[in-house]
Order: sequence, then C-alpha cells, then structure tokens
Amino acid sequence: MFENYIYLLGGAGAAGQSGSSVPTLVTFGLMIVVMYFFLIRPQSKKQKAAKMMLANLKNGDKIVTIGGIYGTITSTKEKMIVIKVDANTQLEVMRESIASVINTDIKDDKTAAKNKTKDDPKKLKDDNSTGKEKK
Repeated sequence: MFENYIYLLGGAGAAGQSGSSVPTLVTFGLMIVVMYFFLIRPQSKKQKAAKMMLANLKNGDKIVTIGGIYGTITSTKEKMIVIKVDANTQLEVMRESIASVINTDIKDDKTAAKNKTKDDPKKLKDDNSTGKEKK
C-alpha cells in the first residue's frame, strides 16, 4: 500500500524499483511557484508602494517616521526632509525614515458623503437592511 504512495512521490519502491524523477521535479517546481506568489511578489509590491509614497511627499503632508514621530513636512530636499513637530521644533530626517503619510482626507470624504445624501432625492435605506427609510 505504501509502496504506491512512495512511488508517486518519486521515491524508489520496496523491491528496488527506480522511480521517475519527474514527480520530484514537478513538486519542486510547484513549491517555487507557490513561494513566488506568497512571498516574493507581495514583498515587491510593498517595496514599489513605499518608493511611490516617498517620491510623492510634498510640503504640508502629515507623516509618521519609523521612530514614531508625528509631524508635518515643511520642506523637502533630495535625500532629507524637514518636518515640523511642534510650534518651535523642526527635525531634519532622511527621506527613507518616513514610515507613512497620514490620510487627513477621511473627514473630507465623510463630509462630502453627507452632503451628497442631503442633495440626493432618493432616500437611503437603514444600515440594518430592514427596508425602513431614513427621514
């Protein structure tokens, strides 16, 4: 019973039969493909997104550094960025030390959505989908 399973995996049978190396090569090929799609490809996408974020930094952006310092960009240079952390405090940091840009447009999006629903003649249904209309 186990001889057939071992043979399918590419190993030699109990009677000294030499198995084909094709199943072993297929198995290793599938492992490489899986590793590419689960490890290498997502990492390269993250690196590309980080490069785009660093390239699109501009004055006035609210940012967080990799050290956890929050600030607003006051000026940008080729490799350095000056951020304002407090009324009288400015720091000069490397461009690569910026972890993320804080999205401050969330409030604006919510306000725009509220204004749109006020102007919309159709009434929205409740979130609980009971069919009742908002007043």
